Amino acid sequence: MESGNIQPKSSPFQAFAVRFLTFWVCLVMLTLPYPYEFLPEISELTRPFFEGLTHWTGPQLFHLPANYAFEISSDTTGMYLHFLHLMIISVILSLVLGKMSFTKAGKFSLKSFLPTVSAYFLALHLLIYGFSKVFKVQFYLPEPNILFTPLGEVPRDLLYWTSMGVSYEYTVFAGMLELAAGGLLLFRRTRIPGALLALAVMGNVVAINFAYDINVKLHSSFLFLLGLILIWPFLKPLARFFAGNPAQMTLAPRLSLPGPNWVYPLAKGVVIVLLLLEGLIPYLKTGNFNDDLAERPLLHGAYEVKEFISDGDTLAPLLTDSRRWKRFFIHRQGYFIVQGMQDKMLDFALETDMKLGIFSLKDPRSGREWRLAFGGKDDDGLSIRGRLGDHLVEINAKKMNWRGLNLLKNEFHWTTDGLEK
Repeated sequence: MESGNIQPKSSPFQAFAVRFLTFWVCLVMLTLPYPYEFLPEISELTRPFFEGLTHWTGPQLFHLPANYAFEISSDTTGMYLHFLHLMIISVILSLVLGKMSFTKAGKFSLKSFLPTVSAYFLALHLLIYGFSKVFKVQFYLPEPNILFTPLGEVPRDLLYWTSMGVSYEYTVFAGMLELAAGGLLLFRRTRIPGALLALAVMGNVVAINFAYDINVKLHSSFLFLLGLILIWPFLKPLARFFAGNPAQMTLAPRLSLPGPNWVYPLAKGVVIVLLLLEGLIPYLKTGNFNDDLAERPLLHGAYEVKEFISDGDTLAPLLTDSRRWKRFFIHRQGYFIVQGMQDKMLDFALETDMKLGIFSLKDPRSGREWRLAFGGKDDDGLSIRGRLGDHLVEINAKKMNWRGLNLLKNEFHWTTDGLEK
């Protein structure tokens, strides 16, 4: 491989396209909301201005109702407007600034800057998501309430999350692919195979997000676009290579920095260390390298209601009774979830006082709050007493072995001989 540009001198339109794409990509990187662990979240500084812009352009220019979500997050209407605003700003900057090239003896230009920042930003997010899969945090073990929800009632996005979460091996495999792609992108000599692997990985992620209606469509699509930016200049040589006509591949232009020769490798080393730390620090801090084995809250789990007494009357387990509970679940992230006799789920924000034996429940729909006393009858039993709504209730429940469900059994068969049909 040789270093240098593989394209002839750009036409005015190509030069404009490079400027526009550079401005837009950089603006998205700087304003895309993401909860970094220790890297600066510049988006928090720009959020007030850009969210104010979406709140104005949405109703005024696009006649969107005021109740639309104009906040810049996930796949909200505000995020789509934000991407459009950045495109308009990038067009203006490209026209005003003209042919922008920070030349230093012809060593540095936007043509080298754009693929460099694209490679590092894409690598950062591949490393973050890769580590989160390898350590089983992104696709976590399904919570008990999901396992006892009828299959037909599970939303598609949650169904996909659940199917990934039950397989430790496949989740780690998917994470290793992302880590490999991210690592290859950090070095110019391996950037092309890294970009190809990143395109394959992110193409699959984008397809999943759209097919299963997972709400990071814009974010994943932007990462896929960065992979395309990296591959675009090499399409012809790659086509010849895959057609069986290997040709010498030229490396992408190197981003040169002012100063002595040691400045570039030092800066690159610092950046690589920062990217790795951003991906690893959450797990180094908690020591959680396999979330499937992470400690759950003391009362976490699924409980089958054996006896439900309301105002002194014991309610029979009838499907027509809307007051009686069938099961309840204590979620690891502070939720108390009730499953009614017809399998409808209702969730409540939960605070637990273990010393006083008090559950504090808050209904997110009405804002009402209840305090219920709890106690254990035996190692597997839990009783709840108190006023719930307009009724005085006493609930006696048995803890269920949710980890023993078939879906969580780590089974593997080389053959189908002897398996039950």
